[in-house]
Amino acid sequence: MLEHIEDDAAALHAWTALLHPGGLLILSVPTRPERFGPWDERVGHFRRYTPQGLTDLALHVGLVGVEVDQYGFPVKIPMDWYRDRAALRDRGGETIEERTSESALVMQPPDSLSWLYQATAAPFRLIQRPFRHSRGVGAVLAGRKPGSPDRP
Repeated sequence: MLEHIEDDAAALHAWTALLHPGGLLILSVPTRPERFGPWDERVGHFRRYTPQGLTDLALHVGLVGVEVDQYGFPVKIPMDWYRDRAALRDRGGETIEERTSESALVMQPPDSLSWLYQATAAPFRLIQRPFRHSRGVGAVLAGRKPGSPDRP
């Protein structure tokens, strides 16, 4: 959800403050700022990230051991193209808050078909693995709050 928050640095700082020393923060965000388009506006995004920009932001708020992996290449490239076309037809809510609250529901399969979605996506998860350090339209960040974990 970081891409949905205008002041992303303040939000990430607040989330980091909630962690215990040594606690792990994991988040996923869209990448490739040059691909920001109608879909991003439709679902209430303020931005897309570069892997380096995301790393720098995490380090800025005090996370350590930061790692960023990318996902979604090559499969999500045509999906994003389709989503942009769909978003041009359906602009969503009028305010950024309305669009953000709708974002998790837009173009999602019904629960009864989730098994089909998972089965169809399985081979594509394998196809994207070789590109996780170099390409992608999404990134997963993992970083820890400094300090030793609390022990009871």
